[in-house]
Amino acid sequence: MLTGGTYNNKVGAWSHDGKRIAFKSDRSGKWGIYVMNADGSTAKLLTEECEEFGHPVWSADDSQIFYTATRGGATRIWEISTDGGGARPVK
Repeated sequence: MLTGGTYNNKVGAWSHDGKRIAFKSDRSGKWGIYVMNADGSTAKLLTEECEEFGHPVWSADDSQIFYTATRGGATRIWEISTDGGGARPVK
């Protein structure tokens, strides 16, 4: 368990600098990809609602999160800024 609560947290990935963790959680009532500080503070939902989310992976410079997501029955790799802006499919 990454943090306390009555929700599920899964598949965490540490940033390269060890200061943050990206993880899959249903803490908002629906599954999504979150980022929080290593001490468990400031958990932030990055993604929009999807049918299914896969494992988050950090970019080499820790500025982006890559993850798989199923939308409309199609599963693709997506990337999103760690500030939560502009999710886009990876080509």
